[in-house]
Amino acid sequence: VLNMHNPTVWSGSHSTEPSGGNMRLFEIPAVKTLQIADKCPNDWFENGYEIILFDDNDDLLKKVDYYLNNEKERNRIAINGYNKLVKEHTYKHRVEKLIKIIQG
Repeated sequence: VLNMHNPTVWSGSHSTEPSGGNMRLFEIPAVKTLQIADKCPNDWFENGYEIILFDDNDDLLKKVDYYLNNEKERNRIAINGYNKLVKEHTYKHRVEKLIKIIQG
């Protein structure tokens, strides 16, 4: 799945999307699907292991072609993304973090 952020939300070094991401960054690995995205915070998913990031249109086309023709690699990255999601990025994780912040 291709995940491109809305270019109108990016303004200089900040984004109106929290931490520079969108919900698709989490929804795509939730269905065990390879994600090719333009941006993703480094601590959310590791490029080349749990997600594929691209730099420009040429890079995107090369990566789409590569992963369409490499099912084993595509599935490996998709499963790694899913495992990271389940391990660190569920609503339960977010609520636990929020409770810790509130409790001080």
